[in-house]
Amino acid sequence: MKKLLYPLFAIVFASFMNSCAPVYKCGDAKPEKVPFTWSKNMKAVVSERDKLCTDLAKSEEENKG
Repeated sequence: MKKLLYPLFAIVFASFMNSCAPVYKCGDAKPEKVPFTWSKNMKAVVSERDKLCTDLAKSEEENKG
């Protein structure tokens, strides 16, 4: 039983680590589909972060010109 448990644990652990995909970075293209595992709060945080990124890009452009 122990011999079966170790590979099973490794597979579960690997799938758990891959399921926690990082959020796309500021300036990267938005993915077409939002993962269904994101909660409402996560979606709100990401949309607020995107808004701040665009505001920052606009202000940096204004400062250059």
